[in-house]
Amino acid sequence: MAKALNVSQQVVSYQLKHTIKKKCHKKPKCHHLNERSVQIRRQRSWPLQKLLRKDRWRKFITTDEAWIYLFDTSAKSKVQYLNRDQNRRDLTPSTTVPHPKVDDYCRLYPNGDAVFHEDSTPSHASWVTQKFLTDQQVQFLRPQQWMPNSPDGSSCDYFLWGHLRNKLNKRGVSTLRVFKKLLEKR
Repeated sequence: MAKALNVSQQVVSYQLKHTIKKKCHKKPKCHHLNERSVQIRRQRSWPLQKLLRKDRWRKFITTDEAWIYLFDTSAKSKVQYLNRDQNRRDLTPSTTVPHPKVDDYCRLYPNGDAVFHEDSTPSHASWVTQKFLTDQQVQFLRPQQWMPNSPDGSSCDYFLWGHLRNKLNKRGVSTLRVFKKLLEKR
């Protein structure tokens, strides 16, 4: 708007706020399906529904990796703000410490009859990842079987892991033993 009116952004902001009495808000993001995505969904929906019908949906694990830090869980950020007179050399380095990993789906599905699914990000859809899962004899949904642009199908990405992190931060969990106990209670 400022460019079209040939004025500064500050002038536009001031006029909107004080003269017109409007408040600027960022538009919420949402998923938009283009025609190609709609067509792919139509092709994949029926075969996917066949895979999930009856009680077979219970065997599907839809997830994504989640980094849960047990140390420094007091909501520390990888971002640091400096005053104008400070130099970048004043930044506190962000360090990574080797950590144990917990993979719990084997306990949940001891028969090995689970079907694993991750979202279609390039790292999950790559042939290397698919070969690894095949070599490990893990049943999984291939990217060509899954609906494109489906945040509703990946609730772990959009809700669960963030919710779990917030709970851990509130409880001050700092060891893997305490973390496992907390998971077993639920």
